[in-house]
Amino acid sequence: MKNTKQILAIALAAILVCIGAVAVFAKPEGTSYQTGTFDSANQYLNDEVTILTRAVTDEGTLSTIATASEYFLDVAGGKDYNYFGILVCEPAADGYYKVISTDFTTGRPDGAKSDVEIPEDGFILAINGTKTELFANVQTSAVVGDFVKISGVTVADLELESAKVEILTGATWELFHDDGTVEESEEESVAESEAAESTEETSKPKTPDTGDTSVVFVIVAVIALAGVVVAKKVRN
Repeated sequence: MKNTKQILAIALAAILVCIGAVAVFAKPEGTSYQTGTFDSANQYLNDEVTILTRAVTDEGTLSTIATASEYFLDVAGGKDYNYFGILVCEPAADGYYKVISTDFTTGRPDGAKSDVEIPEDGFILAINGTKTELFANVQTSAVVGDFVKISGVTVADLELESAKVEILTGATWELFHDDGTVEESEEESVAESEAAESTEETSKPKTPDTGDTSVVFVIVAVIALAGVVVAKKVRN
């Protein structure tokens, strides 16, 4: 009986650790909601979907749309991609990229995207506004937190000084929504936030703010394991 209880306690602790890990990491849904092809890399043409990357040169790394496009396109001051809708994507787990911002405003001045930063080891998926159906579909469906999977192209290869502008053949992209593993909290207003802080300061002592739900599960798991050890010592 004693061994059975110990095994059950250890199993419970392991389950709690696994639950904590699952709760922290968002994952893509199993099926993509939009797919497409890249016509080019670091290009500025009507009716195209292009992948924009940083430019890694001997003089340094050019990381904004304006500076990178100035290099890749040999255009003074670069291009502002004002008539493109963009998804800014940074590396995520398992070969996916995560959408950290979007901008589908077109025209100048509001649609100018010169200063948009291209993430390190990431890219920008840029859809020209003349691809009206695709542009509209992605605009109405894509949200921050979505995932992107690319095939037939490697970001690091496009960043190199020798790459310049690339015509891509067989390069594809897929968009996935978050599978709902992590629920993002709604943003509080400044007043609500200040009121909440004030209430917390005058109420009972707070639980330490870990900033990560996995920590809570790990703590519980450690406590459970410690209980097993204590119980064993007492019985012995």
